[in-house]
Amino acid sequence: RKGITSDADGLADTEDRARFATRSIPTYVGLRDVSEDNRMNSFATYAACTFAAVASGCGLGWEKEVYRREPAAMVAQAVAQDAVTVGWVLPLTLACTWGIHRGSKTARMVRLGCLAYFAYTYVLACTLLSRNELFLLYVAAYSTASFALWGELQQVNASRCKKFFTAKGRWSASKLLQKAVAAYELLISIGTGMAWLKEEITMLSGLDGSFLSQQSTTALPVQAFDLGIIIPLHLFGAIQLLRGKQVGFLIASVFLGLSSTLFVAIASMAFLMHRRGVEPHEDKAYIVLPCIASVGVLLTVCWFNGKTKSKKEV
Repeated sequence: RKGITSDADGLADTEDRARFATRSIPTYVGLRDVSEDNRMNSFATYAACTFAAVASGCGLGWEKEVYRREPAAMVAQAVAQDAVTVGWVLPLTLACTWGIHRGSKTARMVRLGCLAYFAYTYVLACTLLSRNELFLLYVAAYSTASFALWGELQQVNASRCKKFFTAKGRWSASKLLQKAVAAYELLISIGTGMAWLKEEITMLSGLDGSFLSQQSTTALPVQAFDLGIIIPLHLFGAIQLLRGKQVGFLIASVFLGLSSTLFVAIASMAFLMHRRGVEPHEDKAYIVLPCIASVGVLLTVCWFNGKTKSKKEV
């Protein structure tokens, strides 16, 4: 080893040597060391927030110009989602990003749900809304959010994620809460699937009154995403959570983060549609959806509440 030295050789004492030897150990419990990737994910998150803020702000400020080709029901839904994005999801995402920089593992898991909200919302805006001046902003928002979401998922260790949520001092360690979250996932998944299948069967039967037959678009991107990806994924996650599997805890965490944002937006859509007098046959949704959103927010708060007593436990 003559002529070969290392940074540690110049350290004066044992304490400095120990500090040098352990300085690269990951600091996020349940997650890998993300010193470089975290910068990229944070940059993509800030970019997605910026694009979403501009797009939603323009939708709220110039509603008649931006959504001029949409029917009244679609305008009400778009405006409600823009309001929730600006007033709730953007501040929550930025707060989680700030918490991540301070070493919060809970903030990282919640931000996964926020990024899923941006990706889901703006890919649907690209395919569901009629072409408008904000199309490129929608593309930029969902692409940067998808990049950040993928980067975050690459850093999650499912086994340590389970240990983190089942550690002493966390409410999520309760079997009762785990069953409640799994039941909520199953209820939402099965209920949404049955609603879309009912509408599709009604439309194929040629009967009047189908909600899908009254839409301005000939495509059904929401139903395609829900029936093809979202619902099967949540059903799988709920079953795995009931079985105590690692992936079940990961999917439940993302699902709850998504539910605390997306379901609030859906409830706001129903409320604004009711206020504007469009889709009068949706009066039940005006009552049911806010209740579902409230339950989702409550379960989210309970799931992410509590503190791990010791990092060694996870």
